[in-house]
Amino acid sequence: MPLDALDQETLTSLPRLSEVYDAYGVQVNALSVNEIFALYERTGFLYPDKAARLLPHLGQVRENWRRMLSAGESLLYVLTSGDKKRGLASLAVWRTTQNGWMSQHLVSENNPYASRAVMLAAAAASIRKGRDPLGTELVSAGEPISCASFRFDGADDRRISIVCSKARIFCIA
Repeated sequence: MPLDALDQETLTSLPRLSEVYDAYGVQVNALSVNEIFALYERTGFLYPDKAARLLPHLGQVRENWRRMLSAGESLLYVLTSGDKKRGLASLAVWRTTQNGWMSQHLVSENNPYASRAVMLAAAAASIRKGRDPLGTELVSAGEPISCASFRFDGADDRRISIVCSKARIFCIA
């Protein structure tokens, strides 16, 4: 059997995306933009110094997020798992090119199960949709959790984390 036919057979045998999200206990675009940014603040992802630098632009940033989220899942979607009692986790998935997507901003209120759920759901959705996610920045309670990333740690505007399936890791002193 040709590889393309085998790939197509595999993809068609996978469960529907809604079933994948249900299986992982994940909701899509369940939080408002204000709730997402409040979660970023609570988890330390949007820490005070970063928030202060962003403040002059925050209205435009939030409006851009609202507009992208209003386009359904065509430009941006946010996966969320957990609850207020046990803690939430979320992961934003952005369109980078016509067929490219990047998962970023994994944040968690100390709920590793919810973190795992949004990461697995994002990976499963990428497989189901027939695409490979370009990369991700993983942050839990303000700390990087990925060992497959490289970072420039200095001023926040120079801090970069990249993870992808074909990443090469460099140690920069």
